[in-house]
Amino acid sequence: MQKMSYLFHLLLLCFIGQSQNTLTETIEANVHAAKEVLEVFPKEQVQSAFSDLDRYRWSNLPVFLHPRKGVNLEQMTAVQKKVTQKLLQAALSETGYLKANWILWLDERRKAEMKAEGSEVYEHYGQGKFWLSIFGTPAKDQDWAWRFEGHHLSINVTFKEGKIYVTPLFLGAHPTVVADGPFAGLEVMGKETRLGNELFGSLSKEQKTKAIIQSTAYDDILTRTAKERHIKEIRGLKVAEMTEWQQTHIKAIATTYFSNFKAAIVYSYLGKIDSAPLTFAWAGTGNYEDGIYYRIQSSDFIIEYDHRKKDIGHIHSVFYDIKEAFGGS
Repeated sequence: MQKMSYLFHLLLLCFIGQSQNTLTETIEANVHAAKEVLEVFPKEQVQSAFSDLDRYRWSNLPVFLHPRKGVNLEQMTAVQKKVTQKLLQAALSETGYLKANWILWLDERRKAEMKAEGSEVYEHYGQGKFWLSIFGTPAKDQDWAWRFEGHHLSINVTFKEGKIYVTPLFLGAHPTVVADGPFAGLEVMGKETRLGNELFGSLSKEQKTKAIIQSTAYDDILTRTAKERHIKEIRGLKVAEMTEWQQTHIKAIATTYFSNFKAAIVYSYLGKIDSAPLTFAWAGTGNYEDGIYYRIQSSDFIIEYDHRKKDIGHIHSVFYDIKEAFGGS
């Protein structure tokens, strides 16, 4: 796959509607927002050491299956919620920021459904059950991190040696399309879904033979620690064997995940598209009812999307930097 030009990168960033903020400006914005957080929270409630091993314990599970440190939205005052939102805005693009908040809203909707169904665990869901944690002391010359996490959302932002690292990033949606109410038709992860389906549909018979690694979709994403077998044993269709149109679609899918963050962060990850050979893998028949799974993978990063076969209308996805998640070693 030919390397994308500098001009193509700039045009791509303009296309996704992001300002050309610098890395330094982004770091400073996060430091400022995190300091505001610490001014309105008791430090022992929201802050831990950068060396705290809990920093690596990410999960998309609801709290009764994965207890969390920090403070959740349900416990926050209005002032505390506002500074939490400012911190999200400091790292996320407008698209990513809105997507994260829509995921919170979807979980509140799911909570109401579960309550109506008589579920005993409905109280562990909802927009109040998302936790904020800060690790270390926010400063331009310090290593520190923050996490915002709950069911179907895990945002991990690490600042180390003057750089920003933003994986693992987990995004989920249930339902995939809202069926009723004032937001009927809302599709939180529609772009990720459509681009993947369009790409698979464009593959020739020979290409599909290489791309399909399993005849049925997986029950869930596979990547949790980047030490799993599929990380080292890369399978699927080499992107170098794709048409130019298909390669552009691969870049578009990857950029959809990268562009949940500020432009300076996006640009730092765009280079990873070219730094190592990419593969595209698919699991399933290609029929919606059978579930859909795809992944884009190199030795540097992996993106997984799973439209779960056991629960159609339920998406899990992850963007994971294999070498530098949580800031690397």
